[in-house]
Amino acid sequence: MLMRRSCGNDVLPVRAEGEVRPIPDTFEEFQERLSAYYHDYYCNVLGLPDWQKRVQIRLQEENSFGERVVLKFEQITGVELTDKKVLVVGSGTGAEIGSLLRRTAQVYGVEPGGEGVALCRYRVSVAGGAPEQVQLGVAEALPWEDGFFDVVLCSTVLEHVQCVERAISEMVRVCRKGGRVFMALPDYRYPYEDHYKMLMPTFLPKVALKAYLKLRRRPVDFLDTLNFLTATQVDSILHALGGRGVDFIRYIEALPAGRVHPLVWWYARLRNVTKMQRIVLFP
Repeated sequence: MLMRRSCGNDVLPVRAEGEVRPIPDTFEEFQERLSAYYHDYYCNVLGLPDWQKRVQIRLQEENSFGERVVLKFEQITGVELTDKKVLVVGSGTGAEIGSLLRRTAQVYGVEPGGEGVALCRYRVSVAGGAPEQVQLGVAEALPWEDGFFDVVLCSTVLEHVQCVERAISEMVRVCRKGGRVFMALPDYRYPYEDHYKMLMPTFLPKVALKAYLKLRRRPVDFLDTLNFLTATQVDSILHALGGRGVDFIRYIEALPAGRVHPLVWWYARLRNVTKMQRIVLFP
């Protein structure tokens, strides 16, 4: 399903819910709140059996998660991020922000969750930036003027938004001419769900997938937050943007043999699908 809500002009994007909590006063408080955030996410929301290990990895998420996204952007585009003004759409708890702050102080973020905003603001303020560089908001209504950023990064976010078309259009709007918009998201033709960390036939109706999750004794509510976007669906949106002068390149990464189940590898190879979609837009 491409969208969970109408994207017509007469429908406003969903607003962020909740309030931003105070910024942590100390690094110890920051770590405690980051740990609590991912304890809830990995254990209660997703029911991952190895949630404790994943929480520990998240305590260094700027290295274990954020740096991979930023390096992939640099490798694909060749763009040097030093002194660039960069927006992270769906900044979460600040993995990409933490990585980017090593390269430039002009890092901004938008996140619909109040606790995530507070943790991101801590990262920015410790690096000498203004906490207001991170805003509570949604991808469908970015609170910045046209052409404000040199680079916009959006990693594993579009599968959660209410209106995919509007979110992409907003990212293009706030990126300057000659800038770059980088999007990474799952291709749900690939038979693996990366949040639940399990094989999943996502071509089935969600009612069937919920039954499958219950059989595996896993929580089901998070499934309703997901858009099962495929490369074909995303390309149709991007081709429409092409009529407005926006070009794009899709980066194809070979699926490494030996790191996935042989049946999955052959399925992906025969259908010519990859686990992740990585796309660069040129406003």
